[in-house]
Amino acid sequence: MRRGGECFTRLYVSLAYKARYLVNKAKLEEARRSLEILRGDSLQEEQFELEWIEMVKGIEEEKKLAGSVGPLDMLRGRCFKGDAGLGAN
Repeated sequence: MRRGGECFTRLYVSLAYKARYLVNKAKLEEARRSLEILRGDSLQEEQFELEWIEMVKGIEEEKKLAGSVGPLDMLRGRCFKGDAGLGAN
């Protein structure tokens, strides 16, 4: 029994990531089908639509943010901005 549960969990997680991956690659029809398979009849139509819209908008926002952050921006903290209070009076 345990083995079957592990397979189901892996399949479930794979389908969830597949839908996000496909949205990220602008393959929206395939992504939507993948999410429909994943959710099956577990959600009402309105709930499914809300999840779909949130997924697509979330990935769009992630792309915007990723494009506005450079490699050096990730390393910058308070200490690099000169306002950390280290000897500055």
